[in-house]
Amino acid sequence: MTSAQRSKEWRLAHPDAFKQSLRKYRAANLDACKERTASWKRAHPETVTTSRNVSNSHRWDRLFGWDKGTHARLIAASCICELCGEPFGNAEGGLGKHTDHDHKTKTFRGIIHRNCNTGIGMLQDSETRCLQAAAYLGRKGN
Repeated sequence: MTSAQRSKEWRLAHPDAFKQSLRKYRAANLDACKERTASWKRAHPETVTTSRNVSNSHRWDRLFGWDKGTHARLIAASCICELCGEPFGNAEGGLGKHTDHDHKTKTFRGIIHRNCNTGIGMLQDSETRCLQAAAYLGRKGN
């Protein structure tokens, strides 16, 4: 057995220890790691996206048990926020697309603005709190 094979077997048998060793290495070699990542991104521009949602599509597909590429297709097909009904816009201004999901049940709810997702998250994903907030705004004349 080669050294590479032994190393791979150890990584698979000890995933937590392997992750810890990666964290330790990265902390000790942060500048080199950042440069290596930047260099790879320059060499592979076709794989680099500006949207975190699109680059993490594979993670969402796994979480929701979807076929590969389903999340990316949903993102591409979404034109308006499912929460507020407004069109998507500048990601930097909080109007970019964000995947909303229930953290307890791990179920997909929809594609909404990042700001809308932050808002319901701050209200602890509680329908009651959202209604209370709407009533408060109504009482205060907003």
